[in-house]
Amino acid sequence: MPIVTITRQLGSRGDATGRALAEQLGFRYLDKLGIADAMRVYGGDVEASAPEIEEKQPSFWERLNEERRRHSIMLRSAVYSFVLEDNCVLVGVGASMLLKDLSHVLKVLTIAPLEIRVQRVMREGSLDRAGPVDQETALEMVRSKDRETAGYLRYLFNVDYLNPKLYDFVLNTGRWEVPAAADYLSELLKLPEISTTVESTERLEDLALGSLVEARLVNNAGIWVHGLRATAERGEITLTGEVITDEDRDVAEEIAAAVPGVRGVINELRIQPPPLTGM
Repeated sequence: MPIVTITRQLGSRGDATGRALAEQLGFRYLDKLGIADAMRVYGGDVEASAPEIEEKQPSFWERLNEERRRHSIMLRSAVYSFVLEDNCVLVGVGASMLLKDLSHVLKVLTIAPLEIRVQRVMREGSLDRAGPVDQETALEMVRSKDRETAGYLRYLFNVDYLNPKLYDFVLNTGRWEVPAAADYLSELLKLPEISTTVESTERLEDLALGSLVEARLVNNAGIWVHGLRATAERGEITLTGEVITDEDRDVAEEIAAAVPGVRGVINELRIQPPPLTGM
């Protein structure tokens, strides 16, 4: 069965449409309200206010924090693992970009005219602030969230999230109420182009396994790998990046090999000792 990802503008009712679609089809549902718990499965602390969870662009100082890298890896792991079982709807959290190459994923962008979005936010508020609010506040909420979403997805994936080429379907909810929008997406899922293939399934399994290995490594206090990357191909993991000692290189390989599903490890980690000081 297919997977649906929804990227949305505030006030375009992408969240409500996603929930309605999941309920109609009996699919599992995940958005930013549940992603923190899904990330905690992979060990290590998870900051509920982290930019990766709040869907915000990190500040300059936040970007210097190694936690950004760890949270990004755990976010990917949570998304990939969640969709392995198919039959699910994901709203936000960069899911459309993370799953862009999979044929059984319907990638949706929900939009609406600015004036309609502002009116909806005035009545309903947002996930972060309950309504009702006045028009000036609603307009600022919409504009602020647009900036945050654009910065967040540019930070994680270096994309302009409003580029229609990133999606299979752009839904203008200015013309559709939530039940009708969910019905329409449900019909799209019946198209043969959105079907599970062997290639798509294997690709997803590789993505999930590679990110799981990375999550295990970044959450292990005994090892640190600069520029870590773990790529999987049919269960075989290739590790790249830099470590300080041969022992670190061996430990990283042992951790990767112990991850369920890993059939072999190609260790391409380079040894890069710290620079000498006082010279």
